Amino acid sequence: MATVKFVKRVGLDPYLPEETIEEILLRLPHESLITFKLVSKSWYNLIKSDYFIRKNLDHHHHNNATITTALILARNSDFPSFIKSPQHIIPISWVNHIDDHDHSLRIHSLKQLNLPPNPSELLVKGLHCNGIICFPYKYKSKIIFCNPTLRQCKILDTPVLPKFLFIAHGFGYDKRTNLYKYVMISLSTPSNSNSTFRVQICSLSTTTSSCSSNTWREIDIEPYKNVLVSPHHEGVYFKSFYYWIIHGIKIKGIISFDMCSEKFSIISPPQIEEKIYRPIKLTVWKEELVLFTRNRESLLCVPSFSLDMWVMVVNNDITSSNNGSNSWRKHLTISLTEWYVFYSPLDFWNHEELLIKPSNEAMVSYNIRTKKIRRLDISKYWSRLTLYSKSLVSFNN
Repeated sequence: MATVKFVKRVGLDPYLPEETIEEILLRLPHESLITFKLVSKSWYNLIKSDYFIRKNLDHHHHNNATITTALILARNSDFPSFIKSPQHIIPISWVNHIDDHDHSLRIHSLKQLNLPPNPSELLVKGLHCNGIICFPYKYKSKIIFCNPTLRQCKILDTPVLPKFLFIAHGFGYDKRTNLYKYVMISLSTPSNSNSTFRVQICSLSTTTSSCSSNTWREIDIEPYKNVLVSPHHEGVYFKSFYYWIIHGIKIKGIISFDMCSEKFSIISPPQIEEKIYRPIKLTVWKEELVLFTRNRESLLCVPSFSLDMWVMVVNNDITSSNNGSNSWRKHLTISLTEWYVFYSPLDFWNHEELLIKPSNEAMVSYNIRTKKIRRLDISKYWSRLTLYSKSLVSFNN
């Protein structure tokens, strides 16, 4: 077995079978693994290896459907798109315990990140993949990649594109090459009907032996050079693809980017009336891609909002002419008007609980089955949240 050969190669302690040692380590909390790297050189080599890190990711992904760790961020009141100060980007966790008598989720602060200088220049739109969160800097000249579990940060310089404006970005994993990829989308200025896009990609490796790590290159995006990706909506990474909402006049829907083939494709939106189609959020639920759309109706001259949750259905029938095509299934409608006039979905932290940010209120967790609401025990000024899974992935090797 490859597993046994690898464990023997790094020289684990012989008092237990190699497979047993590895299986025990895989099941330990990440914080314990960080400590256990100091037990011996052989354990250090195993826990730091790409082999173990990938297996650890797979183990926790398949055995834990709940995410209870996140970064909370406060906007700068003068510049709402940016983080307020170093003290306003904090890792938190909450207890994975649902009690019908609880009306709030109790929050615990984790160890502060080791942030580089001037974190107030970071955008609040953090992207997450395999335990790594990335933020662009205010003037888009740099990107910071953080692993809150390891408390590590890496800064990457970005290419300068004269007469082009940064409008969207993506971050994901190419499982074929074992490389992480950051995608930067820029729009020519001034913006008009003839504007075009440019896409740069940087590949990042978790090993020092990779020759392609930290290198930027431009890719051809024909025939999508005139497709407008909305800068107002974050995308989402899911199963080797990154997805963004298209906010164009001629084309509406979702644009996807394959991290392996580095190709774009268009996904049609749900079949709803164009005048009421207001896509606002892409996220992942139960290993499926979800799109939230907002409906607005007038009720006694008071705006009434509801959210429709659409699940993307992929046709995998190889005998069908529609094999590989996508459609949308409406799963439910969320209406919280009796509590909040305006609210935005954030992310699912388990199969039933959706985090929501009401206007001028603290974040809440909404149970889509019971419709019960629990408030997060944080101030309403913490306006953004990025969920992340704990991992041992590091770009600082």
